[in-house]
Amino acid sequence: HSKCWSAEDEKPVADVLNELKDLLRVPVFALGASSGGMFVSSNLPGTDLKLSGYVSEIAAPRRLAESVPAVFITMNRDSRTDEKAAQAVERLGDLGVRSKHTRLEPLSLVASFFTDRIGETYSSERSSLMVQALHRQSFLSSDGRLTEDPRRTNWRSILREQAVDDKLIADASPISEVLNVAWGYHEMTRDGVAEALDFLLSEN
Repeated sequence: HSKCWSAEDEKPVADVLNELKDLLRVPVFALGASSGGMFVSSNLPGTDLKLSGYVSEIAAPRRLAESVPAVFITMNRDSRTDEKAAQAVERLGDLGVRSKHTRLEPLSLVASFFTDRIGETYSSERSSLMVQALHRQSFLSSDGRLTEDPRRTNWRSILREQAVDDKLIADASPISEVLNVAWGYHEMTRDGVAEALDFLLSEN
């Protein structure tokens, strides 16, 4: 009901992974965001499967796996999670475990922002019109950054005419999701993931 992983999920996930462990003859990495990040950074409790590394996005570990290489990706507006991730990396470093912390700044909405982030659904021309509309209504600063948290503003009334097959529903709409990423507080993102996997794979 909360759309988040919880302790209740540990056993069923462990049961599945334990069934698979004998089939997986390659290094196994996990990626999780928010509650999923907490889930993977605790080394998937109850499993016999040993991770070779994990990427935890926008999450501070509650039970830090102290022997598994890790990358933490945080957003700078969320100073609490950012600080906790830094502490986790420091702890792992003290233990001699490879780890990395990637901090993500808020994004500027350039003219091609929606094309770049969502794809061909939004042409470069349409994307530019959407960004211009947000500028006209003061949703963007002079450098193209959102002036307020999109979870709390009425940007939908501005972009509704431009939306293509998008009902603009929170946590479901591609436009909503990429605006949350641009704000840079708490949203799953592709940013930093390729570099995180390169870091983890460099020792495997």
